[in-house]
Amino acid sequence: MRLAGPVRRGWLFFAALGLAVAGLVAGAGATGAGQAEPRPAATPTAAPEAPRSASTPDRDTATVCATTARTVTAGLHEFVATMQKVSLQAGQGDLVGAQSSVEDAGAYLIAMAAQLRKDAAGALDMTVKNTIGELANEFDRLGRSLDDLTSIHDFDASRVDALARTMKTLCEATPTPSPSR
Repeated sequence: MRLAGPVRRGWLFFAALGLAVAGLVAGAGATGAGQAEPRPAATPTAAPEAPRSASTPDRDTATVCATTARTVTAGLHEFVATMQKVSLQAGQGDLVGAQSSVEDAGAYLIAMAAQLRKDAAGALDMTVKNTIGELANEFDRLGRSLDDLTSIHDFDASRVDALARTMKTLCEATPTPSPSR
């Protein structure tokens, strides 16, 4: 039984997913060309802070977004590398090794989910915190679904993609400047 074709297509899908998710989240959490710089921290006062909203990012949100981006990028790097190993092993007829690597890939997603929960724990913006929690839950679910070679075919990351787009929106949100007259 040779699974090289389907496994190769499977890991190519994972590689594309990894690049897309990491790009969406990393682009949202890092500053660079075409991206707004994080707002400087406000001067501390004795008065309590106003509630934070998803439409007004602050240093906390920028920090949480950057941390989340690093977690997703590192986790998906390991995941994609492991899926490449699955393809190589399956292509060489080592289905036992490929099976083991699929399980390892799932474990990377589960570990990433655990780290995302830690990353979200200190978020002050509840929308950001909840979205990262949902992203963690989805990575955990996907990781647990990878229990054998055939599970690759049923891997559906569309929810991760949608959550990554939501994170990008939350992390890039900036107040709309008033029009000049």
